[in-house]
Amino acid sequence: MNILAFNKLSKVFVLDLHGEMDGVPVVIADLDTTFFIYKEVESFDHETQRWKGDYDTGSIVDIEDLPEIAENQLDKQAENKIKSKVSIGRQLNMAIALLEPIITTLNTLADDAGKPELKLDTNLISDAKDMRDYIQKIRDNNNRYKDFYKESDDYEFLSKNDEFEMRSKQLDGGIHEIIGNEKEGVGFNN
Repeated sequence: MNILAFNKLSKVFVLDLHGEMDGVPVVIADLDTTFFIYKEVESFDHETQRWKGDYDTGSIVDIEDLPEIAENQLDKQAENKIKSKVSIGRQLNMAIALLEPIITTLNTLADDAGKPELKLDTNLISDAKDMRDYIQKIRDNNNRYKDFYKESDDYEFLSKNDEFEMRSKQLDGGIHEIIGNEKEGVGFNN
C-alpha cells in the first residue's frame, strides 16, 4: 500500500509516503492533518507513475503513457545548447560587438584622428551576427517544441505559469513554513 499526501487547502498532489517511514508502516489515522489530506492507493511507483489531477478527480497514470513536459525544461535545454556552442563570456563580447554603427563610427573617428590603435576589431561584428542568428534559430526551434507539446495528446505540457501555479497550490495554507521554500534549497523538488 502507498499513501499519497495532498495539500489540504488546494487538494493538489504533494508526495508519496511509500506506505512507510523509516521502515515503520504509515497509518493514515496517525498522520498530521494540519496541512495535508491523504489517500491510500494499492500501488504507486514514483519512477514509472505520477499522479494526474487533484485529490477528488485525479488518478495514477503511467509516465510512459503521458510524460510530463515542463516549459522550463525546454527552455533550459535550449539555453544549454546555446551555451555549449558559445560560452556566456563570448556571448557578452559578441553582444557588445552588435553595436556595429558605434564601432564603425569609432573606427572612422580613429582613422580621422590618426590613431589606428583605437580602432576596434571588425571581425567581432561578423561573429556577433553569426551568434545572433544561431540564438534565434535555437529560440525558434524551442518555440516549435513548445507548440508541439502543447498540441499533443501524448504529453501533458506544463507552461511556466502552470508549473508556478502547481507549486503554489502545493504550498497553500502555510506548508512552506514547515518545509522551507525553493529559495532556501528546500522543498518538494529537491
